[in-house]
Amino acid sequence: MKITKKGKVIGVVLVLFIFLAGMMGCSSTPEVELKSETLTIEYGQDISSCLKDNIKASAYDDQDIIDDIEYSCDQADDVDDLDVGKYTITYKLKSNEKTVALTIQDTTAPEITLKNEPSIFENDSINYDDLITVKELSSYDTSYDDSQVNYNTPGNYVATYNVKDKYGNVASIDIPVTVNELLLQTSSPASISLNPSGTSKFEVSTNCNDAITYTSSDENVVSVDSAGNLTAKNAGSATITAT
Repeated sequence: MKITKKGKVIGVVLVLFIFLAGMMGCSSTPEVELKSETLTIEYGQDISSCLKDNIKASAYDDQDIIDDIEYSCDQADDVDDLDVGKYTITYKLKSNEKTVALTIQDTTAPEITLKNEPSIFENDSINYDDLITVKELSSYDTSYDDSQVNYNTPGNYVATYNVKDKYGNVASIDIPVTVNELLLQTSSPASISLNPSGTSKFEVSTNCNDAITYTSSDENVVSVDSAGNLTAKNAGSATITAT
């Protein structure tokens, strides 16, 4: 009778041990399964999204496990704030880890937008930087070529604006330039005679929005103000010029 009881107790212990061992086996952490051990992405892409896309989702029956996988970078604290370069990324799921060689490259040329086409009058100048917007994540340099634009002669021309980023990517855009003829017209006679202290007005109109500037070749003979009003000072002759 005593031997039979001991046998039953041993049997219960063995069954319990096997059951517990089975439960422990079922709760083991899955391996980190990846599509590739090397990854190349373009600078400016969402790095975390690219790392997540590299996980082999088909390897997991429970898709929630994918969200439990953490990423870290050996060379930086924040994987979403990496510059162009090469990095080692560690995927970690509890005690299981795998690494990926990550390359971030910048092969995208800057994006240039022309805000408006310049239209100027002859002898005017153009600030080309004011006409352009540049979309570029990296630092960049700009230049322009206006060698084909004759600012002193009315006509239609083309200038070129160039942008080069720090990684050698280049973009350019052609800028149409219109140089308009500057017209000055006067209804005043070609010559005017005035007595000392006499006044008159030099009437001038223009197709330009800029203010007309009047000058006298001899202010001691006749003066002129900003509106073209003349005042004789002394005997003599002087030339009034409007520009």
